Amino acid sequence: MDRKLLRPLILTVGILTGVFPARAASDYATPYVFTMFAGVSSIGSTDGLGSEARFYSPQAITTDAAGFAYIVDEGNHTIRRVSLAGVVTTLAGSPGEPGSADGPGTAARFDSPQGIVADSANNLYVTDTGNHTIRKISPAGVVTTLAGLAGVTGDVNGGGSVARFDRPRGIAVDKSDNLYVTEAGNRLVRKITPQGVVSTFASGSFPEARDIGARHKNSYGAIAVDAQGNVYASSYAFNSFYDPGSYVGDYYYLYVGFVIKITPDGTTQNLWQTSVYQYLDGRVSGYGTSGLAFNPAGILLIASGSQIIRYSPADNSFVKLTGVGLAGSTDGPPDSARLGAFFDLAVDRNGNIWVADTGNNNIRRVDAIGTVSTVAGLALERAATTSDGSGAAARFTNPVGTAVDGAGNVYVADSSTHCIRKITPAGVVTTLAGTPGIAGTADGTGPAARFSNPTGIAVDAAGILYVTDNGSHLVRRITPTGETTTLAGMVGNAGTADGQGATAQFLFPKGIAVDQSGNLYVASAATIRKISPSGETTTLAGFANEVGYVDAVGSSARFVAPYGVAVDANNNVYVSEAPDSPAIARIRKITPNGTVTTFAGGDHGYGDGSASVARFHNPYGLAVDTTGNVFVADSYNQVIRKITPQGAVSTIAGLADSPGGVDGTGRAARFFYPQGIAFNAAGKLYVTSGTTISAGVPAVLSLISVQPQSLTVLAGSGATFSVTASGTPAPTYQWQRNGVNLTGAISSTLSLSSVQPSDAGDYNVVVTNSLGSITSAKATLTVTAPPAQPPPAQGGGGGGGPSGWFLAALGGLRLLRRFRPRTTSRL
Repeated sequence: MDRKLLRPLILTVGILTGVFPARAASDYATPYVFTMFAGVSSIGSTDGLGSEARFYSPQAITTDAAGFAYIVDEGNHTIRRVSLAGVVTTLAGSPGEPGSADGPGTAARFDSPQGIVADSANNLYVTDTGNHTIRKISPAGVVTTLAGLAGVTGDVNGGGSVARFDRPRGIAVDKSDNLYVTEAGNRLVRKITPQGVVSTFASGSFPEARDIGARHKNSYGAIAVDAQGNVYASSYAFNSFYDPGSYVGDYYYLYVGFVIKITPDGTTQNLWQTSVYQYLDGRVSGYGTSGLAFNPAGILLIASGSQIIRYSPADNSFVKLTGVGLAGSTDGPPDSARLGAFFDLAVDRNGNIWVADTGNNNIRRVDAIGTVSTVAGLALERAATTSDGSGAAARFTNPVGTAVDGAGNVYVADSSTHCIRKITPAGVVTTLAGTPGIAGTADGTGPAARFSNPTGIAVDAAGILYVTDNGSHLVRRITPTGETTTLAGMVGNAGTADGQGATAQFLFPKGIAVDQSGNLYVASAATIRKISPSGETTTLAGFANEVGYVDAVGSSARFVAPYGVAVDANNNVYVSEAPDSPAIARIRKITPNGTVTTFAGGDHGYGDGSASVARFHNPYGLAVDTTGNVFVADSYNQVIRKITPQGAVSTIAGLADSPGGVDGTGRAARFFYPQGIAFNAAGKLYVTSGTTISAGVPAVLSLISVQPQSLTVLAGSGATFSVTASGTPAPTYQWQRNGVNLTGAISSTLSLSSVQPSDAGDYNVVVTNSLGSITSAKATLTVTAPPAQPPPAQGGGGGGGPSGWFLAALGGLRLLRRFRPRTTSRL
């Protein structure tokens, strides 16, 4: 299995078992604003309609009497709601912010919740697994803690906060609104009355995070209750290690699971077996039961093996309802539809089956005859493909390394599809070299070239690309027209030897960087190699295949799995180590003469601060800006970090342990195991994250450059105020009159029509972006009355005859003209 696909599972195990070190405070003093530049993410926390919405590890689902579906979005620590039309909203919790607070809606906090059920009054109950509590959400969205105490484990019966749980998982409700909860830590089924009184109902085994059921999302702990009060749960009986011989591939762990039936008096019966095998080479076979739900006819619906099975308790018969038995995201009729490997299900009032498809990070719906449709979210396989296009229309499978040329074109090593992609500054994606899905070692132009898991990529001043062809143990060269040749190494001749061109050897080369003189630096086999412009390979630092941690000069230095490589303007080389190491996460610095020192970091962890205090977790790609700051794709922390030349480490974007695919500023942005990182000439930072490439720029607080001006206008006239402001991200606007917000006045211009004296007052605008708000100066609107009209004529007017006064005046004028003296003109 692709190791990258296991990262979410590895991360989840670490969080749930507490193996990660404590997190130190982070510093977002210089946050960056990131937006998706190309590709699309299948995970996230976005609300919206249908495929616009995003989920991250939806674990459980239930429905209410009104037909809404409610989802435990475990990876986001939230509870989501989906309407029949597919409109997704966040009902409670805040994405990426675990906690235990009660309160209304998004003020509440959860910690890795796993189970959910609705009672007859439409109250929701949630197993808040990370907090070891049972939470209640009222129909109005107010969250309270029904039983247990946040952060405190135990096996104590009693009411409310007196009770104790240890990793509650599944939850079901009977017709009297009693709750039944499966517990991983205590291996019990607990019963909770509507008043919150907890008792032990039965025993059972429901794996903890270290067990196969949790690591591979088999979700032992699924639970359902029939109309007679019988409880059905997915449990396992034991596990063992089997060793049939000396061949390591035959060793495996065997987990024998059962779906059990517990009668109201507590009697337990094994109904059928669900076994899972994990081989030491990483293979997993067999299926558990990840979801159980009864339909109105009393048929038990079972989520198992990417299928939905109907089980009749009356005659113990099984009939497949839908799914071909292969994991996927294909909608359609029963014999062609595919569901994720692990999912939960619930039945609504109309008999439709709702599916929280954990493997696909989406929500599906199944009708009475087994036809599957996707209601909300985007399946991974629809995001992780390879297709050219513009922006979000393009698709990447596993973008790893990235580089930017002088013209602003971005290049990506799309590792799993064995090709090199090019993205123009406008976001148009094309395949520059290689053929998607076809691995090889051939040189050639465009699609004729072949690569095998290309990993690192760099570009020189002339626009020539250099690629570490990881699976082929080569360093390749690609011209701007897509002509690929082999620069160093020989096909089928992996090793560590220095030499000219094909006489040099590389062993799974990773990161690569190029300096201003055209020298290349490559991480390979615990060393940093240098390739001159003439193709001569030498070892700059480290000793081939000797792993260790020694700061020294040249071959006396030691590295542990060096990966990312970057070089600054002074030809200092920076190296990240050690991706996938169980403990080490450092950034090393190598001077031009080969002197190696530790630049920042130490053991795994997360923390900003000075170089020796700061901690990273599997740092991958590195990039250096024009002022010597080093930027790090801190992959397993899901963040982007910055190290100043003096060694001060800060976080510029992302939130530790909160993977996702979300645009945003600073801690609001989300990344999914970021790997590649590179700057363009203008200082824009590009990051490969999940199935996307994101672009980031420093955030800038809003600034008002032109203030609104006071106005004096006549009553009945129009008035317009305007403001000119800037900021990154782009600011929003809210106009006010006398300090009170004006409804709908949210643009940079405020236009008022037919103003009246009552509109007079002081106007200002609040300009806001994610860094904060700034308020403009006040502009006063003065409204004046129009000029007075002349009084109407007395004694007449209108349409009648002339008045006496008018006739008398006219007669006098005629007399004057009659007696006017005449004048004589002389020449």
